[in-house]
Amino acid sequence: MVVSPQDGRRRALARVPLLGAHPRPAEQPEPDGSWWVSGTDPLSGRPAVAVSRDGGRGWTVGRLPSTATGPGRYTAVAVGQDAVYAAEMGELTGGAPVKNGMRALHRSSDGGRSWHRMWTTGPVEEPRTLMGLPVPGPGGRVEIAGELSGYGSVDGGRTFTELKDGTHYVRRTPLGLLREGSRCRYALTADGVRWSEFRLACGEEES
Repeated sequence: MVVSPQDGRRRALARVPLLGAHPRPAEQPEPDGSWWVSGTDPLSGRPAVAVSRDGGRGWTVGRLPSTATGPGRYTAVAVGQDAVYAAEMGELTGGAPVKNGMRALHRSSDGGRSWHRMWTTGPVEEPRTLMGLPVPGPGGRVEIAGELSGYGSVDGGRTFTELKDGTHYVRRTPLGLLREGSRCRYALTADGVRWSEFRLACGEEES
């Protein structure tokens, strides 16, 4: 179901993406105007995503090269300047338990038509979690906001190093990706590199 921008009423999509019984749409379109939905491939039960570039009239479904054998939770998609990243979320096997487990990170350089698994999460090596969305940047740059720290990659997600600025929660907004750090402190980015930091008044002032 969608809300029509013409009259505000609910409408059923004429063509729906085949993504299993519980597809999960993104809350905002990506900067290129595309809308993304995550779910599962009905044939294999593996994670899949669908993209529409015409306001939901038509959909292209892409299967992710996942190694998981059990059902996941959802896939977090973020579109960058030269690549699309899809973080496969779900429970992890082995290692310390986590709340926001990231099973794998996939990358597409052709708008979601084909995908390559760049990162497969293991029991120890970080990142193992993701808070919100991955942050894509140019030239193979991508950042992952984990539960305990942030991690950055310059090779499309094959390898990561720990970042010094700690962890955040990242969401998509009409102005760009919004990063929420400590209480009342935020930052916005449109390119995944430059961040504009700001602070909101949230009642009690921090000292």
